[in-house]
Amino acid sequence: MIDEREVRKFCGKYNIKYKYFPQTNIVILDTGFDEWQIKYNKGKEMPYSLLHKNIFNKKFHTQRKLRTLFQTIDSVVRHKNVLLNIYDKKKYKSVKLRNMSE
Repeated sequence: MIDEREVRKFCGKYNIKYKYFPQTNIVILDTGFDEWQIKYNKGKEMPYSLLHKNIFNKKFHTQRKLRTLFQTIDSVVRHKNVLLNIYDKKKYKSVKLRNMSE
């Protein structure tokens, strides 16, 4: 099961919004650039599935499977930091809004 306290702690530290669905063991993360989904699969060697949703595709696809919640959120944070270095937030938001209306 996903520990919501851990999710809250990591998301607060890295300024990521989240929504937790305890009945399905799924967490949706919003970095401001993209969305992620964490699924917990009990009994698996790598129980955390990390799925990513591109702003253009609109569908979640599996990014990777990991052993711990920390590794999973760390992957999201590393991706977010790369995007922060590439995009200026204002430019990124205008691209996102323009493509949503097409």
